[in-house]
Amino acid sequence: MKVLLIGGRGYLGRSVSKNLSKYKIYTFDRSKGPKNHFQGSITSFNDVKKAIEGMDVIINLVGLSPIKKPENSYSKVHVLGVRNILFGLTPKQRLIHISALGADSSSKNEYLRTKGKAELLIEGSKAKYAIIRPSILFSKESEVFTMFSKPLLFLVPNFKFKFQPVYVDDVAQIIAEILSKKKTGIFQLGGNKKISFYTWIKSYRAKKGLVTIMLPSTLGKIGIKLAEIIGIFPKNTLTLLQNNTSDSTYKFDYTDYFDWLKKH
Repeated sequence: MKVLLIGGRGYLGRSVSKNLSKYKIYTFDRSKGPKNHFQGSITSFNDVKKAIEGMDVIINLVGLSPIKKPENSYSKVHVLGVRNILFGLTPKQRLIHISALGADSSSKNEYLRTKGKAELLIEGSKAKYAIIRPSILFSKESEVFTMFSKPLLFLVPNFKFKFQPVYVDDVAQIIAEILSKKKTGIFQLGGNKKISFYTWIKSYRAKKGLVTIMLPSTLGKIGIKLAEIIGIFPKNTLTLLQNNTSDSTYKFDYTDYFDWLKKH
């Protein structure tokens, strides 16, 4: 079976590749690569069509960061990119699309809104699809952990909104399971712990021997708003500061965050 990983050499893609070793894996992204790699842009229909031709399964792992101002627009990458994939698919090909927990086409947050619009395109198509909505991913390479691992960044906002961080390799294993069992539909992924942002970051910094001082949430929001204004964070980043959990997650033996932390 030929499987194309769009964005397959990224953070999640590397883990997915390891878990799909029994298949013939191809990758697609903007950079040059070795054999079985296609160089191109998801925003180019011709590039996408060329890459997916002859594939049995296409797994779209592409997603811009919700907390860093993107080089390209969310709409082009998340929505136009998915439209390009759908236009290039044949009836026999399957699509596994990685979305995000909380994706909503009417959200004020552009990241979640464009993720939601992409889902609507897929649901309205004739494609054989599975949409996977993971909560925020964690591992030693986590974007948020990398940001808050700096010793001088010791003031952490006391944000109490909760989410369900999910281990990146758990997501990769679930993708492999959905692929092998030919499951279709929408699947929500979240770890077995609902954790506040402050607790999550403080626990990780403590494990690294770093001091954390609580910053009142109001001051934290002011800081984020200023970062939005000067272009460090995308517009409406503040809208992400809300509970984002699910009581109907995909059945799986999720890695416990605190058990993982003890080992890392």
